[in-house]
Amino acid sequence: MTGNPAYFYERELVPAIFGIWAPVVVDFAPCKAGETVLDLACGTGAVTRVAAQRVGITGTVVALDVNGAMLAMARTSISNTKDLSTGRLEWHEGDAHTIPFPTKSFDAIYCAFGLQLFSDRTASLREMHRALKSQGRIALAVWAHIEGSPAFHVLAEALERHISADASAKVRGAFALHDPAQLRTTISEIGFQDVMVQAQVRNARFRSVEHFVQTCMSASRLNAHVSGVDPAARGRFVNEIRKVLLPHTTAEGFSFPMKAHLVRARK
Repeated sequence: MTGNPAYFYERELVPAIFGIWAPVVVDFAPCKAGETVLDLACGTGAVTRVAAQRVGITGTVVALDVNGAMLAMARTSISNTKDLSTGRLEWHEGDAHTIPFPTKSFDAIYCAFGLQLFSDRTASLREMHRALKSQGRIALAVWAHIEGSPAFHVLAEALERHISADASAKVRGAFALHDPAQLRTTISEIGFQDVMVQAQVRNARFRSVEHFVQTCMSASRLNAHVSGVDPAARGRFVNEIRKVLLPHTTAEGFSFPMKAHLVRARK
């Protein structure tokens, strides 16, 4: 699978993983009709679409991402969504470390599985705090330890053995903010109140083990790492994953748990 990673992210990863978590994140700190909401690191808009339905035709949802290709795919996806009645919907390309909106702009800010990838998490959290209205709230989601998402643990181990340490580190990086105590402390020190961290688990669903591997390669630019090694190493890489994970498939496909920490706090 080659081509635009944003396309594969929306077509494959959103229905398999991120679309499952999007309503969970929004419901953890619900937005109401007429409110103004920011979806930070919106990707292709899984959370954006849920929030837009919740704020309705009198509300506003602002979606921000540093990746222009993701935003382009998000615009296309939401324009193809049937029966979605929304108010104002804005798409902005920008950095989470310097949120390009005035102080006290938003009733709620959502950030689903983006915070752990930011180069300066403290700066991003400060910006969220600044951009929230008084008594505004945030809902964040970050992956728990990689062992709580066993298929990704297997993928990272196989990449380490057969492809490269850099490729493995790319996968492990998505699980970097896995300590709930550290997460709570960091957010509290910014000045957020009533910080709550809760572990939840949802099942990711793929058509097969091969579909899981292909999607991870194409939606995350891991293809560049894998294609750069000799065919024998690629074969050993795929065969190892298949051997470990194939026993966990059923007639309905391949499914595995993914554990995340959800965070709710107010300004």
